[in-house]
Formats: sequence, C-alpha cells, structure tokens
Amino acid sequence: MGLQLLMETSSFDYEVALRSATGSDGELGPVVAQNIRAEGFDGVAGLVSRCLAEARHGVADLESIVVDRGPGDLMSLRSGIAYANGLAYARKLPVAGFDSLELMARCVPEERPVLAVRKHARRTAFARLFVPGAAPQYVDGELDDLVEHVVGPAKVDDLVVLGAFRDELAERLGAEALAVDAPSVRQLADLLDEREPEFAVLARVITEADPMFSPVREPLRAER
Repeated sequence: MGLQLLMETSSFDYEVALRSATGSDGELGPVVAQNIRAEGFDGVAGLVSRCLAEARHGVADLESIVVDRGPGDLMSLRSGIAYANGLAYARKLPVAGFDSLELMARCVPEERPVLAVRKHARRTAFARLFVPGAAPQYVDGELDDLVEHVVGPAKVDDLVVLGAFRDELAERLGAEALAVDAPSVRQLADLLDEREPEFAVLARVITEADPMFSPVREPLRAER
C-alpha cells in the first residue's frame, strides 16, 4: 500500500508522520517531532528517517509528500520544503501543500468564525478570516491595521483568534483567544481526509508575495 509523507515545518517544532492512504479516511501513523533548537537535532532528514524506521518502511514505500507551505518561520519552511522537493525529485514523487492558516483554523469547530494569524515581522502579520457562509479572506499588514480592518465596521460574533498576537487581538476585537501557535501534521491528515490536494512537481513556500494575500487597505467585511 502506498504511503504519504506528511511534513509540518512552519515553526521551530518540526513534525513528520506517515499516512496510510491517498484517498479519504487514511490512517495516520505515529508522529515524530523535535524542536530544531533541541540538542541532538539532526535535521528534517533525520526526523523522516526515524519516522520511516519506526513504521518499518523505507522511502521506496512512499507514494506522495504533503507539506505545510506556510506562512510561518521562513527559514524553517525553506528547510523543510527544500527537503521535500529534493526527496520528491529523487524518488519521482508528487508533492502538494496546504497553507498553515487554513490548517490552524481546523482547531475550531466549523460553525464558528476564525481569525488565524502568523507573525510576519515585528508588528506585522499574515491573517486569514473565515466566517461560515463566506469565502475565506487572506491579508498581510501592520497589526494595528488588521485590528481596524479585519472585520470592518461590524463586530463578528463568536470570533475565535488563534496564532500570533492572539491575546492582544482577542482583547481588541472582543473575541476568544485559543492557544494554538502552529499547525500539526494531524491537521494535515484531517484535511486530506476531506479533499484531494493539487499535486505538483515542486512545493513552493508561501510568503507575502503570494497572490493569495492582499495588503490591508479596505475593511474585510464578513459576507453572510
């Protein structure tokens, strides 16, 4: 049976795991995790090798690779995705990715509006606002501008904020803060259970230059 290699490297806490199917309801194997600043960290290649060894599999058993493309810590993302692309090229495997803001939002029940945030620079952030019944909206910009514009003039009821600056944003927006800093491979697996990703030859890191993001200029009103 083919296996998917799932990789989460958008923060200092790396995670890898194997998923036993490419369709829906794939079984997720044990998660191998390590902080990149921990003593003895031997890189993402070491984590993948440990993951395969614990599952008694080899790279020849892999069918595809799925990664978190960011946004997140840029150096961590580049390291992880460079490894994924190299392995995909060497083994002629397709590779796909999801954005970290969507993955993080999966920690909240679908019926609640979610503002997922990743730090960009000192007081700037990437953000994704999702309100049930409306298309998700992605922006990046200064934190104060996000507070002013992210929901427009109308308050979004029952809003949950997670990720970077969550306590400050929740207080300023009258929302609930949820202690989620980064996605996990479990969110990758959950999303794969729901939909097939778009596989390609290479995965690309998501940055502020990605067309999915728009700068904060106009209020992001939640269409209902």
